[in-house]
Amino acid sequence: YHTVAATLGLVLAIQLVGALYWWVEDRRGSWIAWMRRARGATAASDVRADLLDAVGRLNRALRTVLLAGILLSFLTVTLRLFPATAPVVGAMLLYVADPARDIALAILHYVPNLGYLTIIGGLGWLVLRLLRYLFRALEGGSLILRGFHAEWAEPTYKLLRTLLFLFLLMVSFPYLPGAGSQFFQGFSVFVGALLTLGSTGAIGNIVAGTVLTYTRAFRVGDMVRLGETYGVVIEKTLLVTRLRTVEHEEVPVPNSSVLAGAVVNF
Repeated sequence: YHTVAATLGLVLAIQLVGALYWWVEDRRGSWIAWMRRARGATAASDVRADLLDAVGRLNRALRTVLLAGILLSFLTVTLRLFPATAPVVGAMLLYVADPARDIALAILHYVPNLGYLTIIGGLGWLVLRLLRYLFRALEGGSLILRGFHAEWAEPTYKLLRTLLFLFLLMVSFPYLPGAGSQFFQGFSVFVGALLTLGSTGAIGNIVAGTVLTYTRAFRVGDMVRLGETYGVVIEKTLLVTRLRTVEHEEVPVPNSSVLAGAVVNF
């Protein structure tokens, strides 16, 4: 009788998980259909479509985990009802109970750190939105600051955004899982050494690109000579400046080379 009751509970639990899964899928399908009607075929490449796809994958993974947990619970309860299989279940629980308890305690102890990370992430998101709004206004001309040119808005925003991300990472580091472990510390030292040894040229180009931006040596669309290369500036980034020559060749010139040489703006 106990086994029959457990079996009925198993069927009911599977039905509930299935109902929840298909409810989420129906809602997701409705959102996808609405997006396709609103934006046409381009909705497939929209960020919202990617998020909905991620929700679908998470929903399937959650269904699998719940069904596996329900089935394992059913087997544990059912096998303990019979004298022949009860010792096997007891031995299995003895091996599984301690790791499960340690994992549960680790998750419980990490909850305050997760709260700190949530607050830090929320404040960082608000500051990023404020910076984006401010520099869009400066770029569009609706906000004017004396001595600040509109063409500086986008590179300044990208620079401040990078500094903000680095600051948030520095503040959040002590609250990350395993931040105090020797493995995490050794891995951090390895990544730092790798970036230090491998990014010297890139950092030089980034500094040179920042200097060129604020000195206003040239702008996109200007005809310039950078060293021995003549052409029209078609793109300015922190790493390279791209020129289109009279032969319609695109030539990327490293910003460190541009800053070290003479710039002739025609």
